[in-house]
Amino acid sequence: MTTPDTTSFLAATEPTDHMRDRDLEQIGFVMNLSRVWAHQPSLHTGLFDLLAEAAKAAALTLRQRGILVVACASTLGDSYCSLAWGNKLAGAAGD
Repeated sequence: MTTPDTTSFLAATEPTDHMRDRDLEQIGFVMNLSRVWAHQPSLHTGLFDLLAEAAKAAALTLRQRGILVVACASTLGDSYCSLAWGNKLAGAAGD
């Protein structure tokens, strides 16, 4: 059940169990963005399946994909995405 939120034009909602569990497993907390995607979880699944297929078709490693995402996010001034992928990149790149 969603509750009204007067600070946004979107009603408050909670991510699906899958989204919440994935966030907790991968980064240790539930991202605010997962709460946004919770409004249309099938679109989230479709988009990220498409991105995974594109990365696979291009034979990108997680490290290469991380570099591309962090560079693009940084260029666009997206600190949220830069930080999230920066953590993934640090794990994939190692020392």
